[in-house]
Amino acid sequence: MPLKEDNGLESRVTGHPRMAPYFAVAEIDGAKQTSLKIIENPYKGEEHHHEGGTQFFRFLEGLMPDVFISYNVGEGAFYRFKEMGVKMYMPKGHTVKENIDAFNAGELKELAGPSD
Repeated sequence: MPLKEDNGLESRVTGHPRMAPYFAVAEIDGAKQTSLKIIENPYKGEEHHHEGGTQFFRFLEGLMPDVFISYNVGEGAFYRFKEMGVKMYMPKGHTVKENIDAFNAGELKELAGPSD
């Protein structure tokens, strides 16, 4: 999840992944969260630079997500994630915890196409 700040489970989700200062990477086993890492986005602010976009996506790929929760998933990222088998969802809550809980409860809407 792209985040506005590093505040653990109370970190707020932000609207645009490439501009997000941080990402939450949670491991979930069944319906239980087993770990949470907040990782700084080394490419934040490189919004319109093509090479920055390629490097940004490589950064995301390196996180090896099974699920990506974000308000916005652009066309390129959507289809690359889809090829990787990554499921993409629209957030329901404002914080990491709210969205993990909603995901575990099956309450998040899966994205059928790009949302950016």
